[in-house]
Amino acid sequence: MAKLTPPLGTRGRYTLKTPFTTDAATLYTCAALRSFRDIQERGYNPFNEFYEPMGIEIDAYEDDVAIDANIITLTSDTQPVIYVPDTYILSYPNQDYVLYNQMVLSISLGLVPAYLETAFLESQISALVSDIVGASPEVTKHLAPTYESLTPSEHEVLEVARQQAINMRTTDRVEVLDLQAKNDALNSKIANLEAFIIDKGLI
Repeated sequence: MAKLTPPLGTRGRYTLKTPFTTDAATLYTCAALRSFRDIQERGYNPFNEFYEPMGIEIDAYEDDVAIDANIITLTSDTQPVIYVPDTYILSYPNQDYVLYNQMVLSISLGLVPAYLETAFLESQISALVSDIVGASPEVTKHLAPTYESLTPSEHEVLEVARQQAINMRTTDRVEVLDLQAKNDALNSKIANLEAFIIDKGLI
C-alpha cells in the first residue's frame, strides 16, 4: 500500500480510505505527522492505538510498518480529531486552498503633542498601502496616554526638533502624478510642433 503524506499545515478537504472517513463539508488541517518509532518511544503501540480500534487486521499494520508509514493528525474547527495512517489517505489539498491571515501593521509615533492632527498622515498611509499591496486598508488611530506633562519650554524644544525633521509635505505618489501630468503636457506640445512643421513642409 502506497503512502500519501501531506505537508504539515496543509488545510482543505481530505479523502480517506475506509474505514477512515472525513466530513465532506469540513476543512481539515494536517496538525501533526508522527512515525511509528516516535509513537513507540512515547510509550504507545501504534497498532493498538490507531489500527485495532478501526477494525484493521495486524497484517495491514505490518505492511505499513514495512514501508515506514506515518500517523497523520487531522484537525478541524468543528469535527473530532482524526488519526489516520498516511497509507489510508487517498487525496489531500494542494493548491486548491490558500491560507489567509488578518494582518495588522502598527506604527509608533513616539511622544507627540496631544493636538497633533493625523488625518493627512492617515490618508497618506492608506494611499501608500494601497499602491504597494493593492488592498484598501482601514487606518485606525490608537492613543496611549502618558501621566507626564511637559513644561512649555520642554515642549518647544521637542516641537522645533520634530518640525525640522519633517521633509515630506506630499507623497511620492502625488509627486509622480504631478510629473506625469507635466510630461504629458510636454509630449502634447511636441506633437503639435511636429504637426506644424510637417504641415509647413519644413521637413
